[in-house]
Amino acid sequence: MQPVVRWAVGVSAVCLKCLLSAAGFLMQRKAHLLERQGKGKKDSKPLLVGGIVAYLLGSFPDVVSYMLLPEVVCSTFSCLQLVVVAALAHVWLREHVRQREVLGMAVCLAGTALCLGFGPRPRALHSVDEQTVAVYVAAGLGLLAVGMLLDCTKDRCCWRGPWAQKACAFTLPMATGMAYALGRVFNTMLSFVEPPHNLPWGAVHEPLWATMLMAMGLLALTDLYLNMRGARQMPAQVYVPTVFALSTVLQYFQSLVIFREFQHMDTWHAVLSIAGAFASLVGTLCIQPPTEVLSESEDSMARVEESPDLGHGLLGG
Repeated sequence: MQPVVRWAVGVSAVCLKCLLSAAGFLMQRKAHLLERQGKGKKDSKPLLVGGIVAYLLGSFPDVVSYMLLPEVVCSTFSCLQLVVVAALAHVWLREHVRQREVLGMAVCLAGTALCLGFGPRPRALHSVDEQTVAVYVAAGLGLLAVGMLLDCTKDRCCWRGPWAQKACAFTLPMATGMAYALGRVFNTMLSFVEPPHNLPWGAVHEPLWATMLMAMGLLALTDLYLNMRGARQMPAQVYVPTVFALSTVLQYFQSLVIFREFQHMDTWHAVLSIAGAFASLVGTLCIQPPTEVLSESEDSMARVEESPDLGHGLLGG
């Protein structure tokens, strides 16, 4: 595929994913609001089902975009997705944004434009150091395993001291962010592996491709499981931004160090692109739910339970 075509298809895919995921979340949110107003399941169920379907459909262009575009571009568009959600919620759900949210949306839009305009292009992705990727994945899986072990055993262990308790509380967001970021490594690596010609049986002759696909699926299930635990254990206004920030920073690291997407770029273009990516992240973190919603911790947790991938489908990509 020609670089220009690859870029156009990739950007189209990531935009489609952004719209589908945002629409899916808002439909689920609308269904939840109708139930709270006493409308009953008859009015809310079609919206809920439609939202889930849209959410799932958004995963297909998401996978395609990571195969065609540099990871930093995809992760920056994930920041932009929350801007779309906030804008549509303002119009459709009447959940009005405040001055802080407007400023955050403007910063995110400007940062995304910088990354899109000056960031790496598909032609820069000629090869990847497989040894570096293998070491990083092994280290990441080790940290993920340790984080999950600590989170699952924290109630049985005697953690002494306030610092130990805070560190233990951090393990769940850390593990969730790591699971999501590692899944993106395998997703990106699919673009460097020759796909089988005759699916599904052709996957037998291309075990590396099939292994990466299975790893993506397992990490996605792990991410879902950890998000469900997070919905039960932590307030949404703490858990969601923390996981989103961790997973996004990890993806920026993967783009810069592991896949070396900026290696052959002009210095100023690379600086502007990286600055834009971090501006998008900062702007996104400024977009918070209204104060009256934050005060209702049970409702906040319920919203995450409605959409277990909130931290990544809505905020992560």
